[in-house]
Amino acid sequence: MKLALTVVGAFVLSVVALASVAGAGSPPAVVGNYTFDDLGQGGWGGGPLYADGTVGGGAAFSFGNGANVGSIQAVSWAPAGPGFITMCFTDTATRGQLLFPSPFCVQLPVTGTPIKISEAPGEVSLLKVTLR
Repeated sequence: MKLALTVVGAFVLSVVALASVAGAGSPPAVVGNYTFDDLGQGGWGGGPLYADGTVGGGAAFSFGNGANVGSIQAVSWAPAGPGFITMCFTDTATRGQLLFPSPFCVQLPVTGTPIKISEAPGEVSLLKVTLR
């Protein structure tokens, strides 16, 4: 009898545990991703693009030979016509100056492969945005 009660008790606990995990809700579906890498001083990062317009992942920046350092957080994304998305970012300086005024929104091409872009003369970055 004790064994039967133990088995039933374990079963009830596992059902309750599974129900609480299922009730927590699923995260939004991943529908794409982004990466960017400055080929020198600047920013580096990436993460998933979610179906609800939010963004995961993170990034960091450093310029001025390390005098300016901080983090970049992608905040949101939205379709911006065929082959493009708009992404918005904020940045926080842990030392020195910000990389850009926040929030900063930019239109990015959806290529699925890395492409070279230039933000300023002599600066080159790799960018990849993929949508599924």
